[in-house]
Amino acid sequence: MNKVVEALDRERGRLRNRRSGWVIGEGVFAHGHNYTGDFFREKTFLHALILNATGRMPEDRFCTWVGACHLCMSWPDPRIWCNTVASLAASARTSPMTATIAALAASQSSLYGTITLVGGIEFIEAALRARKAGESIEQILPALAQRVKGRWHIPGYLRPIADGDERITLMLELAESLGYEHGEHLQLALEIERYLLETDGQSMNFAGYASAFLADNGISVQEGQQIFAAVVSSGATACYAEDIAKPAGHFLPLRCSDIEYSGPARRELPGHYGASREKK
Repeated sequence: MNKVVEALDRERGRLRNRRSGWVIGEGVFAHGHNYTGDFFREKTFLHALILNATGRMPEDRFCTWVGACHLCMSWPDPRIWCNTVASLAASARTSPMTATIAALAASQSSLYGTITLVGGIEFIEAALRARKAGESIEQILPALAQRVKGRWHIPGYLRPIADGDERITLMLELAESLGYEHGEHLQLALEIERYLLETDGQSMNFAGYASAFLADNGISVQEGQQIFAAVVSSGATACYAEDIAKPAGHFLPLRCSDIEYSGPARRELPGHYGASREKK
């Protein structure tokens, strides 16, 4: 029998989980920690989230930092497209769960949400490897990025609406208050920002900062996605809660005249069309 088939056959009818699980009468365990023991009294939901995402118990200060990131990445504004989805879902009278799941799916964007951390971490890790190999920023950027309409298209250094990102200042101040120093990735990220500001007038965005910080703290691309998978849920909830209290169908209603049609001009159906349909 094919080895792959044999391996799959051994898993038939079984649920294997060596990292975590519920042992009836004993407790709920995750990576050696018992939720119903000291963990319950001493830790928070964010400790559990990060533990499950990485397999490692996080420091309290890292949980504080991650919680602040969730605030920065989930604004309660219906103009943000994942929140627009939540508002539309409320207007259509779906459940909060359906609205939130739809908003999370809509946040899978190259310019917003968790996916931005993927490109950001991959970029800054590759950039640091190149820097350690002796390359300058002028050499690193052409090798890892491309120009689009005259500007560098770099993960972590784009913002669809405005240049500059006020959230970075807030997070830098918070990290400093928590005792964090700039690691190698963040130092390079800030150096790249200074270079871009001088040459292109382009600055780092929040994902660029977060990606560098996560890389400095040993968080991989996969772990970053797992920690921040539901990062936009709070803003989606805010928009859903507001619009579910309003009349159904009120959110972004349209008249036919609001739609700008640019297709073929109006035309009459062939004379035999109605007759042929009646015969069927």
